[in-house]
Amino acid sequence: MEVMGQSVNQLVTRDHFSAELRLTREYLDASIANLSTELHARIDGVESKLQSLESTVRAEMHAQMMRAVLIVVGVLIPAIGLMLAFVQFYLAGGGGA
Repeated sequence: MEVMGQSVNQLVTRDHFSAELRLTREYLDASIANLSTELHARIDGVESKLQSLESTVRAEMHAQMMRAVLIVVGVLIPAIGLMLAFVQFYLAGGGGA
């Protein structure tokens, strides 16, 4: 009878242990799923911030390049005009030679 009692106790303990393992596994699976969802949300947030920063930097670079082009054009056109004026003056005989 004592041996049977130990077997029954072991069986109950084994069933209880299996149930605890199942509950622990379910808890861990749920925790991992929640963590995964939170991480994906954070990654999406970081990705959208990076895209926003990229757009801002591209717009600023484009604006700076356009300013540089305007400055170059603003300097080149008068320089070419001044060079043409010197050439015309020289060709018109104003060079004194």
